[in-house]
Amino acid sequence: MNKDTRILRELAARIAEISSMDIMDERRQLWAAHNALKKVRAPIYIRDGQWSSEIIAPLCECEDELFRQTELYLRKMKYQFEIGDDFVIEKYIKFPAVHVLPGYGPWGMVPRMDMSGAEGGCNKIHAALDDIADLSAMKIPEHRIDERQTALNHEKLSDAVGDILPVLVERTPYWSRWGGDISTHLGYLLGIDGLMWAIYDHPDDLHRLVAFMRDGILKAHAEAEAAGDFTLLSHENQSMPYIEGLPGPDGGAVQTGRSRLWVFYAAQEFALISPEHHKEFLLDYQIPIIEKFAYSSYGCCEDLSRKIDMLREIKNLRRIAVSPFSDERTCAEQLGGDYIASWRPSPSATVCLGFDEENIRGILMKAKKAFEDNGCLYDICLKDVHTIGRDCNRLIDFTRIAREVVED
Repeated sequence: MNKDTRILRELAARIAEISSMDIMDERRQLWAAHNALKKVRAPIYIRDGQWSSEIIAPLCECEDELFRQTELYLRKMKYQFEIGDDFVIEKYIKFPAVHVLPGYGPWGMVPRMDMSGAEGGCNKIHAALDDIADLSAMKIPEHRIDERQTALNHEKLSDAVGDILPVLVERTPYWSRWGGDISTHLGYLLGIDGLMWAIYDHPDDLHRLVAFMRDGILKAHAEAEAAGDFTLLSHENQSMPYIEGLPGPDGGAVQTGRSRLWVFYAAQEFALISPEHHKEFLLDYQIPIIEKFAYSSYGCCEDLSRKIDMLREIKNLRRIAVSPFSDERTCAEQLGGDYIASWRPSPSATVCLGFDEENIRGILMKAKKAFEDNGCLYDICLKDVHTIGRDCNRLIDFTRIAREVVED
């Protein structure tokens, strides 16, 4: 047995042990009731971020690239358990199928990047689409999987650890999650300033572009569904996608339709665009995609506090992001008991720039009161954590404090 295989097997054995614990079923039941709008203890979710590159990646020893990525995943799951949040660790290893894309990325267009920023800093994206009226360079999506390479990867991982943890291939179409996020790719195609100018200078052309993207995503999704490539691994709602009445991701690679899955969409590039233009140039095109699914979650880092009434048009909407840029009370007053507030406390104010327990407790208590005063169900999702100062205890201690607050 070589070094890579030995490392993976030791980690897989630990994850198999953790994933079989009774507490994982308790967490599934908590999330299922919470997402069904039942009043239970607010769940806590520490979402993967740059902290994994900071404290997990340096631990990885595997030399083979596929094994190294799997080692990173297994080590993240091990640490996630140590954090003590309500993350559900499943009884399998999931890895993505190898997709065949139409050139670079999902639309065949190469974003022009200014890489002059400092390492680890920001880079500027220049518009990939020179002429918004000319869509000839855009590629129509086609759901295709490189079956040979996917099978080779599956066989390789299964031979290494498949007797300890099942190795499952996720065949969800590329045009899902961020790969199918219209808002994100409008930013790549037009640039943020170009998107804003297009609303006023080229509204008809912008409508044609977004319609092209909507139709392409719907086409790719229909092809994947017809091929049986939507499975219970395809759930996504930026939390634990369990809800009473639907099978959850613990069902593994069981084939299913979109009408039995969660879907997630966002609009970060529209943060400074008015509700009226957000609806006209984005939401109206997202809804036909979203409503093919059972339940939906909307929003990531953008402030949606002025747009909640507009979002009510999404018939299957269940969860709305309350980002660090939003006022919790303003959102809670509008959400009431109709939707779950997926509250994202500021990572910089909590764990990134030092650690002040009294300050963190105050932030959590303020938000809790705002939500509870308005009968609003909420959960705590700490995400976009770009550094924890290489101190792995910060996320553990944050979770401890959050649990004390929500259980009080």
